[in-house]
Amino acid sequence: MKRKLVQHGASTLITSLPSKWCSKYDLKRGDEIDIEERGPILEISTEKALAVRTQRLDIRNLSKSLIWRYILSLYRYGVDEIEIVHEDKFDLIQEITNSLIGFGIIKQGKNTITIKDLSGVSESEFQTVYRRCFFLLLDIAKQTYELYTSKQSLDQIPNMDKNLNKYVDYCLRVLNKKGFSDPRQTSLYYHTIIQIEFIGDTYSLIAKTKPKKLEFFKEINEFLRKFYELCFEYNDKKAQEIFDIRKELEPKVKNPQLLEVIYSIINLVDVQYAISLSNNKI
Repeated sequence: MKRKLVQHGASTLITSLPSKWCSKYDLKRGDEIDIEERGPILEISTEKALAVRTQRLDIRNLSKSLIWRYILSLYRYGVDEIEIVHEDKFDLIQEITNSLIGFGIIKQGKNTITIKDLSGVSESEFQTVYRRCFFLLLDIAKQTYELYTSKQSLDQIPNMDKNLNKYVDYCLRVLNKKGFSDPRQTSLYYHTIIQIEFIGDTYSLIAKTKPKKLEFFKEINEFLRKFYELCFEYNDKKAQEIFDIRKELEPKVKNPQLLEVIYSIINLVDVQYAISLSNNKI
């Protein structure tokens, strides 16, 4: 979109902001915005979150799985308050609400329950929670390997994966509601977080299916750890090492779940490269 500049005083030029953007973030006269100069580009941003979003959801004819997906989708999308129309689904709604960081039940009627974000989302906490997602994923990988090789029960792994998903969902909510501090990185982080969830689900599937043979399990976990290190300190040497390890491991690994871990990591290397370019203000 283009805007004309208007002379204001002897040395100041002014222009208008798009009304849809101002309405979206509930900006009013007197509010502060941030302006950052990037060569010929001026980036305008606000620390204000999107205006409060509400949604009415009728779940009376929906299955348990679909109810989970609908409420989770609204949460990730950034909806702040959900009025749920139901029939005898209080326990399920409470279970789902307990899995949503910051949400709680604020109102109950005969056939309605209203859940709401009680704590808000914090952009400043994003990096902390994002790193926690990696820690939880690495712990899932470690515990799955140790329990599998010692022939102990793997029943705790799906629950560990559910805990990971809780933080993944919160990160996605922050990105949808506030975006990343550098808008160019929002989609890059979103894609990375979705893949973290997928890798966690992959380990959970290993725990549920209990394959008879898992060769190179320890090496795959080390491969995952090297990727984590790359994400938080990117350099060409680490990236090349990941591709060299992939070249060595891929022909040998036969288990489809472990192969999925390899593919997911490789598909994220270029994303981490793009994030590193943005961090260097390119």
